Amino acid sequence: MPKLTISFKTNPRMTNIRHNNRDLTEKEWKSPEHSHILRDKSHQNIVVKQLDIRELYEKEFGPSLQEYNEKQIRNDRKIKDYYKHVGKLDTLDQQREFIIGIGSKADWDELPEGYKLNIGIYLAKYAQDFEKRHPHFRVYNAVVHLDEKGAPHLHLNVVPIADGYKNGLSKQPSFSKALKQEGFTEKGKFQLMAFRNNEIKVLETMLKEMAVERKKVGTNKIKDMREYKEMMAELEEEKGKKLNEIKAEITSEVSKVEKEFAKKKEKLNTLEKEIDRKTQSIEQYDNVIHSKQESVNKLDEKFEAKADKLELLLAQEKAINAINEQLLKDIGIKEDKNYLFTKDFKVEERGLIGKKEKFAVVPLKIFEKMLYQVNTKPMKQILDDFIDKVFNNSIVKGLKKKISQLTGELKRARVQLQHERSVRIAEQKEAEKKMDSLLKEVQPAMNLYEDFQNYLTENDKKKVFERIEKHKKLHQKQISKNRNTNDYER
Repeated sequence: MPKLTISFKTNPRMTNIRHNNRDLTEKEWKSPEHSHILRDKSHQNIVVKQLDIRELYEKEFGPSLQEYNEKQIRNDRKIKDYYKHVGKLDTLDQQREFIIGIGSKADWDELPEGYKLNIGIYLAKYAQDFEKRHPHFRVYNAVVHLDEKGAPHLHLNVVPIADGYKNGLSKQPSFSKALKQEGFTEKGKFQLMAFRNNEIKVLETMLKEMAVERKKVGTNKIKDMREYKEMMAELEEEKGKKLNEIKAEITSEVSKVEKEFAKKKEKLNTLEKEIDRKTQSIEQYDNVIHSKQESVNKLDEKFEAKADKLELLLAQEKAINAINEQLLKDIGIKEDKNYLFTKDFKVEERGLIGKKEKFAVVPLKIFEKMLYQVNTKPMKQILDDFIDKVFNNSIVKGLKKKISQLTGELKRARVQLQHERSVRIAEQKEAEKKMDSLLKEVQPAMNLYEDFQNYLTENDKKKVFERIEKHKKLHQKQISKNRNTNDYER
């Protein structure tokens, strides 16, 4: 009968769901912190449950949150996002992750491959039954890893549910109170130890069903001490992996922010170029309109000059013809009265054969006297008819219509250009606002980076990095001390 150790660890804060679910990018797969994963065996991992933690929060705490907010008179006391709100508090637990492993790396180096899969199936069943044993916990993610070089292990992520609160929400995620309401009434770290020992017994029973005996690690034998050190080494290795995963995730997020900033900067440059192009287009449109306006004005002037000249010529011709005809009529009348003598007046025919017209030829003095006796009414009517014909002429009407069309196009072009100019000006202002906003966002970081580069020596920079690492370690150590989050098999 093989003997295997049982490892049961927990951490209230540190978790990496994307790592647990193997939801990694190609770049992340190739990073050192994931080099221990045998990717070709990831399909053997057993997925028990994968649920968005925010959906779980909405389902479990949504009614209590609504009830709480309805009681609040002041809006600033209302809670909009309870998941985010809990994450800012040290008194509540946003979630808990349990890592349950069976055996050590040394054990599994000697055991057959199929045995690991059987252990994985039992760990999956353990996760499926967890809520039945613990009604004050909700599982939102549970995955059994069989694709790593060490022991098969379960990543179990839960949200504690404690009720009966008088202050705040009636239901809240408190790990210690949830355990207390399940009967674990011990104080401090002893409560967690009691809960852990209870789960170890459940796991031990499951191992017996597989004909596997639990190997207990003690401190009174050299062999057990070696096994204890191996477990501690594995624990440190797991912590290192988690830290590397978190660092990689932070690096990835920083890279995303930098890429997003670069995209926004590129988009801003594109907008500036587009604004310049639109501005040039507007100027070109203005030049075209100005040129067309000048052409229309010149056409107007030419048309008016030609129309005036045509009207004058036609009027002159009609007047002359009318005068000639009237003179001929008057001369005929006066001839009967012996007003003129033949020697002072004669009639000539002018024009082509078949189209000759008669013209009266008289001395100038006699012509001037005759003007006073000419009947002007027929000539006035002729002139009126002429003017009417001029303005109803198809050519003149066509010119008027063309001028009207050009005037309409000019007005529409002006309205369109004014609209485009307004739009481009608005786009330019919006782009300038975005640029100012981006500059404000990155300016503090740029200033800090410039100060860091300009005013610190290489030795100072090295000291700063060392102090940062030192404070990180002290911070992690303080959290571990206060929370007592990590424990191991004794």
